[in-house]
Amino acid sequence: MADAKLLPTRLWVSYLKRRTRLEAASGAENAPTLENGISAIIAQIKRFSLPNPSQIIQSRDQLIRKLYEQGVSQADLGRQFGISYQRIHQIVYRKS
Repeated sequence: MADAKLLPTRLWVSYLKRRTRLEAASGAENAPTLENGISAIIAQIKRFSLPNPSQIIQSRDQLIRKLYEQGVSQADLGRQFGISYQRIHQIVYRKS
């Protein structure tokens, strides 16, 4: 069986559907059900935790300040991070 951590969820669900149909068609007694497969995917998603968004933003802001101190312009930083130069200005001068 393919490792669920390596497959994107959509491919994993597709794989489970196909496997369930094949095993049901072959008359396998212990054929997995789609519901069990989906439950397994949901359990894996719940175990996977995303980093705190505020920590990501704080790290980004620290990097922006450091790059600005090294001489990178606000406009270049805005393009690099995908935010406006006005927002870069606010971050650099800690206005919000």
